[in-house]
Amino acid sequence: MPEPLTSREISPGRWLIALSGTLDPFGEDALADALGRAAAAKASWVGLDLGEVTAMDGGGLSLLVRFSAWCRDQGLRPALFRLTPRARRVLSEQGLGAAMALHLDDAPGAAEEPTEGAIPAPADREICPPSEWACGLGRVPEVGPDGVPLPENVAGRAAATPMDGFGELWHKVYQLRLGGIETTPQEAARYLHTHLSELWPAGNRLRLVGADRELVPGAIGHILLRLPGGAPLSTGVRVLHRCPTSLTLGTLAGHMEAGWITFAAHDAAGTTVVRVESTARTGDPLYELGFKLFGHGQQEGFWKHTLTALAQHLGVAPRTQVVRNLLDSNRNWDGTRNLTANAALRTSAVSVLRLLRRKDR
Repeated sequence: MPEPLTSREISPGRWLIALSGTLDPFGEDALADALGRAAAAKASWVGLDLGEVTAMDGGGLSLLVRFSAWCRDQGLRPALFRLTPRARRVLSEQGLGAAMALHLDDAPGAAEEPTEGAIPAPADREICPPSEWACGLGRVPEVGPDGVPLPENVAGRAAATPMDGFGELWHKVYQLRLGGIETTPQEAARYLHTHLSELWPAGNRLRLVGADRELVPGAIGHILLRLPGGAPLSTGVRVLHRCPTSLTLGTLAGHMEAGWITFAAHDAAGTTVVRVESTARTGDPLYELGFKLFGHGQQEGFWKHTLTALAQHLGVAPRTQVVRNLLDSNRNWDGTRNLTANAALRTSAVSVLRLLRRKDR
């Protein structure tokens, strides 16, 4: 969890907020309070100094998106400072460079650099180490290292970040308290991560494909889902982050949503809490219509089922909590072009073609 932050006005209209410790979702209230003070002081620009941040998980990545959304709502221009080169690359690949300025430790001549001299970050610090964070992935290859073609709607697909999608931007959290049993966050997270597909509703599954068939950064996942009415959907994800208590998957182009979902566990006053957290937009106008009609409710039922199945396995009461937060009600009209990659349409088309071929035999 993050340590207390500090915030100060560095020049008229310009505020700098310094974070330290682990960048994760539990710093949300303190960061929101600091932004409120900056807005009340009539600031026009807010920078986050990450020079003392020692680690970041998928919830921290989501928190940076919420920071950007809060700044936009209050008329503030956001920026990040004292990033390591690798951390800046990870954030850029996940689309955050389109939402805010991303500066390295020494960002000389940056138009929005603080007027006071920055203190260099520790040379051995890396908040996005290769052992935990995927970086430099590019498009999924067409075939695996064994020469076998990768599944439909996975092969050749690029990442789909919350900045790439079409619809409203939502942040949703589903929580389960594991009261009455002795299990650590590491133990709960390990079971959730390794049995994730087994906990899903029947007819839905996740299968790792390609070179890394383990939940390691960069691993490719093929997802088969059942839509309302039984229609199949074949789509893909990639592992962005993995540590002992947290796993973050990023969607591939054509998925119903463009964004990230994190499966994590943490200690809350001696009780382990399991958390499923998503930050995403629908992928294109067709998916947006589907979510408006039934998708949000179906999605909520899906993750409630997952946490209920986990609770039943562990022998605790399946009491889940859901928190929804609309970060941006605007549509990203550039996302209309994503219709050409719509995995639901492509899966249906492939199913029809296969059926026709069988009839011709």
